[in-house]
Parts: sequence; C-alpha cells; structure tokens
Amino acid sequence: MHDTCAPEACHKLICKMAMNRARKGTEGSTNVSIMKWLFRRLTWSHIIRQVQKTHRVSVPIQKTRVSEPYKVIVSESKMLHPSDAVAPTLLPYHFSPLRSGQHDFMCNDTRVTYHELGTLIARCMQWTPRHVFDHLRVRLYCSARVQHSSGESRSYWATESQYPWSRGRRRDFVEIDLGGGKIGIGQLTGFIEMDNLPANEPKVKSHAVIIRWLEKSSRVQGRDDNDRPVCDYPLSSNHCLWQWCKTPTNRHAYRLRGFGGRVAAQGLWNHVRAQDRTEALRSEIRARYDVVKYDNIIRHVNVTIDPTTQHMLQTLQIV
Repeated sequence: MHDTCAPEACHKLICKMAMNRARKGTEGSTNVSIMKWLFRRLTWSHIIRQVQKTHRVSVPIQKTRVSEPYKVIVSESKMLHPSDAVAPTLLPYHFSPLRSGQHDFMCNDTRVTYHELGTLIARCMQWTPRHVFDHLRVRLYCSARVQHSSGESRSYWATESQYPWSRGRRRDFVEIDLGGGKIGIGQLTGFIEMDNLPANEPKVKSHAVIIRWLEKSSRVQGRDDNDRPVCDYPLSSNHCLWQWCKTPTNRHAYRLRGFGGRVAAQGLWNHVRAQDRTEALRSEIRARYDVVKYDNIIRHVNVTIDPTTQHMLQTLQIV
C-alpha cells in the first residue's frame, strides 16, 4: 500500500539534516551555512545521477523496465457498471460494444465517453478503430493490484464512492514514463480489462489504465533532470508544481444539445454537493484524458491540491 506520509517524513528528515550540518551563529551566517550544505548535496546528487545514466547506457542489458512482466489482479466487487440509460444496448457486465454508447459518459467514476475511450484505446494499443468500437469487449474497474516479477506489489484506486475509507473517495496520482528520461504525472480515472482482441494479438486479455493528464505549472520556470517543474527556493530541492492539462477546445460531449439533461438523468455528479456541482462540471469541460499501459507507470506520487489555484504541489521522494 502507498504511504503518503513517507515523502513528508523524508522532507522533514532532509530539513533536520541541513540544520544539524549548519554552522550555528547569527541568522545570516546560519543561512549561508545551510545554503552551502544544500549546494554541496545537490551537486553530488547530480554527479551521481549522471554517472548512473552513463552506466545504464553502456550496459544495454539492464534496460528491462519497459518489458518487465507484471500481473494485474482485479476483483469482481470493484467492477464498474454503465448507467441505466445505456446498459440495455450493451453486453451484460460490459461497456461493449463501445459504438453503442456514442457520446454518453460511461459512469460516475469514469467520466469519459464511449467514443473517447474507443479512440484512446485504438491509439494506445495500435488497433483498428473498427475492431475497437464493434468487437472489443471492455470491462472497467475502480481498483487494481499489480504484481511485478521483482516481488513488488502496488494497489491503485480511482473511485468517488467505493473506497473503504475517506468517505469512499480515492484517486491516486502516479508518475508516467514519457520516454527520453522525462517524467509526467496523471490522475487515475479507471482500469480497463479487454478481451476479444485482434487476431494478431498473442494474449487472450489485455489491460490498460485511463488517466487524466497534468502539465507543468505556469507559476514555475525551473526544471530538473527529468523535466519536472521544480519549485523556487526553498522548495526547489524536493517539490514540483503542476496544473491540470487542458484540451485546445471543449470536449465534444459538452457541445451536444441536451447535455445537461443527460447528465442529470444519469446522475453522474450526484456524489458532488449540489452547490459544487456546476463547478465540478466546468472543471471537466477541457480535461485531457488518455489511455496508457501499466508498464508506463513508475510509482505513486504525493500530491496536494491548492483549492484557490487548483495547482498541484508534488513532494518528491528523495532516497
């Protein structure tokens, strides 16, 4: 299980180490001593990362993370179900065929449309849209557990009502490998299990994850070695600032006539308080969703949302 207290505890430890290594004196001399220690620490950590990168490039056999085998475990009790308005046109216990759902939202935990999901799956898995929309069988879950061959096991959640604690709500944020040493962040939206795959696929089933992307905050200009938006001093050593990524235009479902009536009939935002429902709807108008594979997920991240700006402060795990 992910312990959100660990990054904060690590941050407090780093601050305590800095104070223990500072030369105590006047306020000015103490600040100068702390700055010198932080500079030495960051310099050596940068040197160590560069040496590790060089070592990995020179020994290609160590590049096994992308092809790392994993096992995805989903529980029937965590399965999501389509809204009553669309369910009669679909297979039992499935969100298929995706073409039947058109531009309706899938459920209150996964607020993407059938058409959006089919397009994203076809692009991520490189399958033909015709097979995805007409033949692919799709099930959605609000939680999944991933077991890697190394023995590591991670549990992920993306729900507004089925988590056993926190009044049923838990949506994890994760780091995503963007390739080229770059790292991005996404919020988990749903977990996909697919069968009836194309004929050229050797597997019987396939799994993927729906995420909502974050992008670099416009409030910071610094970048680290992984192209993450690091905060200004004194948070520059282990904090990054993100914001929701937006599409260039409003999502198609929001532009259709009768959108408000369909949303009310399906009760997709009934979990939100009535006075906050309009704002919750607006926050999704230009939300950018995507489908990624499990082996692109690096780890959980600890993120705190600023309610005034809606920017997200990430605490890095310094180990």
